[in-house]
Amino acid sequence: MPAPQGDGSLAKSRKLLLRLSTHPRDFTWDELSTLLRQLGFEKHAGAGSGASFHSSTDPSRVIHLHKPHNRNPPTLLVVYVRAVHARLQDWGYYDDQQ
Repeated sequence: MPAPQGDGSLAKSRKLLLRLSTHPRDFTWDELSTLLRQLGFEKHAGAGSGASFHSSTDPSRVIHLHKPHNRNPPTLLVVYVRAVHARLQDWGYYDDQQ
């Protein structure tokens, strides 16, 4: 797994990675933002509620999402949770046991 960056700890990023891998229906936008920031991604605002997260180490690694705004707290649709999990898995952020 690439080393987490930012102000978060390795334990917190591993906990969020594990939680994401279970495809929870209550994974929040803030949890996702925190996780991706700890993994070295930078958030870029898009048009409207669109946002993208760009890897600071590999410019080809980009995740595009729409920030949920119809719930409090804003939770991601499970289809997006699965997609982000699959993308991070493809990029090697999970070891072989996930």
